[in-house]
Amino acid sequence: MKKWDSGCTLLLLCALFTSCKNASPFQKSPGDVVKAYNLACNEGRYSDVKALFSEGGKKLLDSDLAQLAGGIKGICDKDTQNGTVTKVDIVSQNIRGEGATVIANIFYKDGSTRNNDKTSLILENGSWKMTGGD
Repeated sequence: MKKWDSGCTLLLLCALFTSCKNASPFQKSPGDVVKAYNLACNEGRYSDVKALFSEGGKKLLDSDLAQLAGGIKGICDKDTQNGTVTKVDIVSQNIRGEGATVIANIFYKDGSTRNNDKTSLILENGSWKMTGGD
């Protein structure tokens, strides 16, 4: 019996991930991105938050209007009620081509809930990204 070469394994893995770029098991779904956004905002990880946005969304985050709202920190504080999100439930996820809409219910420590929160995403360079247009 022939011994399996580690170089063959590496080659096989590279071929698999290159040919299945859009179907990678490691790619986050649009709903996963919305959950990641809320968690990162809640924890004050602003560079992680920014990485979840499309190029156009990042421009909106850096715009004068966003700066008037306190920049990315102000936006996160508003969305998470100052870091008090306890849970994010994805109600629906509608993917149409390279666009997606996620509806979520967001729960806070004070017992309040933001129901049917809508987020738009686009597929950019093989990853789902928030547009910031909602």
